[in-house]
Amino acid sequence: MNTFSNNSALCDTLRSPSPLPSLGGDSTYCPIPAGQFALSAPIPFNTQNSLTTMDTELRVVDPSGNEILCLSVTTTPLHPGPLDSPYGNAHIIFWATIALAATYWLIVGFAQIISAWSRGFSRPGPGIWHQFESTGFILASAISGERFSTSPALMRFCSPSLRDIIFHTQWCAALAMVAVQWPPFIYPLLSQTAWASLTYNITLNAHSMHWNPLNVQPYNPPSDFADQLADPTSVIYIDQSIPNTIFLLPPNTTTGMQSFAWSVGVQPQDLFAICLTLFLAIIAGTIFLSLFLWMVDWIFSQRPSGSLSSSALLTNTASKGHMPQLSAGSKDMLDTSGDESRSSTGLATTILYSGDTYFDRKSALFTLACS
Repeated sequence: MNTFSNNSALCDTLRSPSPLPSLGGDSTYCPIPAGQFALSAPIPFNTQNSLTTMDTELRVVDPSGNEILCLSVTTTPLHPGPLDSPYGNAHIIFWATIALAATYWLIVGFAQIISAWSRGFSRPGPGIWHQFESTGFILASAISGERFSTSPALMRFCSPSLRDIIFHTQWCAALAMVAVQWPPFIYPLLSQTAWASLTYNITLNAHSMHWNPLNVQPYNPPSDFADQLADPTSVIYIDQSIPNTIFLLPPNTTTGMQSFAWSVGVQPQDLFAICLTLFLAIIAGTIFLSLFLWMVDWIFSQRPSGSLSSSALLTNTASKGHMPQLSAGSKDMLDTSGDESRSSTGLATTILYSGDTYFDRKSALFTLACS
């Protein structure tokens, strides 16, 4: 899109090295002697052009229309925002991707817990430990997603997963690492997806530092033009008090991974170390949490158990009019949703349970004394 075009006389802004010669008859310094020269060209610059790349082409033609000079200058203006964010509105990409991943994770997690709710709380038994066990069964069933098979709608809803969102975000970050001639505004935008590739946090690397894309090189003007560049009345005056808002990378930065790394704010050689360190930290945290839960389960599983056999315990419980306590490790008992339970190898016939009464389906006698 052509946003600005202007034709002006070259001699109006053309300057030779200091000291300047006397003005010619047309109030310009043309013609100037062969050698070094300086010129300036104004272009509109405002916040509406932030996070865009403007290619400014300066073409100099002689009175006959022959091109004698062509310069191309590429600039990407930024509009720094709050919280010391140099990229301003580009931070919306960071928070939008984080919010999308977190929201989807919460919604799918809620659906998994609801689908597995009856998995644990249908287990009988008094006491806090049984409630704790029930909660554990619910979480285990929710994480595995085994109960989704009972709801085709949930299976279709959860077909895409949080993994797909993270993979797509990582793919966007990988695009910026490809060494092609991307417009420079690509790097400020796609650097906001670096969280998915674990390549931003440098707290674990004491020798690394964040690069500020608004940093400028030390101001060292040529000695032949220093006085003109510092003179407010000169057409090539440079005001050093104005803060820089142009996206800049260190000198000699190549396209692709180096530009992406500097845009993220880290040194290119630290990308792999940061990613690997954070990945191993996540794995270590997962292992530690798993070991902690295993230790809690092992400690509570060492509690003393009753001395009665399973058949005697059933008879004793039924004679008191109470529902028998099922084994904590019995998966089959957890899936009983009706009145009929599975056949037990310890009983000669099938036992049915209705209310508080057990009966033998084979002889239709109300009994539990089977051998």
